[in-house]
Amino acid sequence: MWKRQKIQEVLRLLKSRVSLVFFLTTLLGVLAFPNVNFAEAAYGFLVPLTLFAASKPSRKTYLKTAFCSSLVLWVCLLYWLYHVTWAGFIIVLFLAFLAGLFYLAWFIALRWVVGRVWHASFIKRTCGFLGLAGLWVLLEWCRTFFLGGVLWLPLAATQWERPAMLQIAAWTGAYGISFLIVLCNLWIARACLPLVNAYRDGSRGFLGRVSPEFYAAFALIFINAFIFMKLTPWGQERESLFEVGIVQPDTPAELKWNTASARENIAVLAEYSHQLAAQAPDFILWPEAATPFPMYGGSVTLTPWIVPLVDELNTPIVLGNLTFGEDSKHAYNAIFLVEPDTGVASPYYSKIQCVPFGEYVPFPKIFGILGKVVPLPIDILPGRTLELIPFEARGKRVNLGGLICYEDIFPGLARSAARLGADCLVVVTNDAWFGQSAAAYQHASHSVLRAVETRRPVIRCGNNGWSGWIDEYGVVRHIVTDNKGQINFRGTGVLSVERVKAFAGLPSFYVRHGDWFVCLSACFVAIALFLGLRERQE
Repeated sequence: MWKRQKIQEVLRLLKSRVSLVFFLTTLLGVLAFPNVNFAEAAYGFLVPLTLFAASKPSRKTYLKTAFCSSLVLWVCLLYWLYHVTWAGFIIVLFLAFLAGLFYLAWFIALRWVVGRVWHASFIKRTCGFLGLAGLWVLLEWCRTFFLGGVLWLPLAATQWERPAMLQIAAWTGAYGISFLIVLCNLWIARACLPLVNAYRDGSRGFLGRVSPEFYAAFALIFINAFIFMKLTPWGQERESLFEVGIVQPDTPAELKWNTASARENIAVLAEYSHQLAAQAPDFILWPEAATPFPMYGGSVTLTPWIVPLVDELNTPIVLGNLTFGEDSKHAYNAIFLVEPDTGVASPYYSKIQCVPFGEYVPFPKIFGILGKVVPLPIDILPGRTLELIPFEARGKRVNLGGLICYEDIFPGLARSAARLGADCLVVVTNDAWFGQSAAAYQHASHSVLRAVETRRPVIRCGNNGWSGWIDEYGVVRHIVTDNKGQINFRGTGVLSVERVKAFAGLPSFYVRHGDWFVCLSACFVAIALFLGLRERQE
């Protein structure tokens, strides 16, 4: 009896229009993003709020529903931050609140535009919807500059397992994918109007009154799929680039900087590197900050140990590791190449985009009380220049473009590496801070976007996963797993990385021209604003 009453209460709650909009928006958003990966839900998660805005609710009710939907969605997406420290959940709420505020601006614009073009001609509606999609792009672009950069999970990331929907990123960047998803949501919502009216009037004849937005939305999806089929990798000539041995030491986050555990950590790295060297890869790759000892500076350094190890293995090692600055109080998070006979190569790449609240605290006078969510003993300084990592593989020179930790969420860094001549992008990271959660998959989704944008293969090496490689079309070619198919484990893997010959040495349109689509989106916003203001005057 008690259960039946509870079910009836839930059903009564869902019959409320506000509750239904909140529930569907949050649910579809969670389903669309990794690690659920129901990518198709992304094309409908804005539909309930759009229809709600068109029904002309009170401003207060609408804004509360929109903001709460966004807030709960981001809490669900970022929940894994609670694994790090006691302050992790506070950071989750803080970042979710900021994301909710960012997109509240879009929801306000949605209500304003829908109120003016919902019943206008198809051309006027399309101009208004283009402006809304463009505004979404501008908000995602602005997030790259806020608090040192918090561009985690752009809407395009929902499509990371749908290569057919990703190819436009080679011209527009990932922003173009987000734009099309938002536009499809708006068109689908408008196409649902006959269904909503028929349901309200008790009519069954809505199928004969399908709006042109229905066909426009499916045309967009079809065009994306056609581009993928036109550029399909099947039949294109490929060449082997190199073989790389991946080491996942799976060092627990709480022991990462514990010097008492350093001996065991180094022994694991050496043991697995010996196993990989027997398979003769072109180089071995270790994850971010693989050891607690700095490469340079400090009383104990890694150099006297790593150089003899590489000579013994007779195999180059590319590793993520810290190195101290001149004052020994600050460090750089870097990627080094250590080669047999010649030792540590110079120059090395120092991480340019440091993690706010992870490697440093932005605006310490304001947010200093929160501190860092990861217990790093020192602050990390940003590097000044982007350096490639060149080495010889199979008789040819290969340039690696390094990206450390969450740097792969910034399209500008990957684009700069490709412009400098990177043949392949290498991401070293440590997602063990966040447990065995969706964080590793969410992180990997950004690497897929960078691969398509730059038309360069991307290799990833994580402390405990996600490790693998992605080709130039955003197709995940290999994931390093254990014998149970799990990504989170201690062990090794060997990746045979290839590239499409047609892309070798050639920058993509996006690499050449950058974020031109952001400017185009701003133009769409201006046109929609002009039409909306003129509609109001009339």
